[in-house]
Amino acid sequence: MRCLLLPLLAILMTFVSCRTDMEHMVNPKPGTEVETSTAHTPLFLDIPVPKGFVLQEDRLQSSVVEAGHFRFGRQSFVGKGRMLDVVDYFETRLPQHGWTLVRRSPETEESAWMIWRKFDSTAKLQLSQTRNESISIELRVGTSRDPNYVP
Repeated sequence: MRCLLLPLLAILMTFVSCRTDMEHMVNPKPGTEVETSTAHTPLFLDIPVPKGFVLQEDRLQSSVVEAGHFRFGRQSFVGKGRMLDVVDYFETRLPQHGWTLVRRSPETEESAWMIWRKFDSTAKLQLSQTRNESISIELRVGTSRDPNYVP
């Protein structure tokens, strides 16, 4: 029995310890120097963000969990631009990544929101104008088979 257990344990450890390039890019190994890691905070790779928008990661405002088809997370971005241009960016780019617009608010110069679906995942984008003429994007993603689910 012991003779079978050791080789099986060695094979299991080999599979568990291997990391793909994608896993390293999305979530660098603990202890990796900031300068050498390719990403500081995991991102949803199929949800692009307008150029110039910066992920807010200084107060643990962003977190992402993805395992197979299960996705859950919240990310906050801030950048300069006009509300109309940011809304147009998402309406143009998200369908290219397989997302379908489900509902949206009428946009104003101060705020807008959109709800997108892709298979069992739902993404809610909340856009708001900040005091210093920047736009804040709050992205929430969750997985549920409930067609009315909003993260």
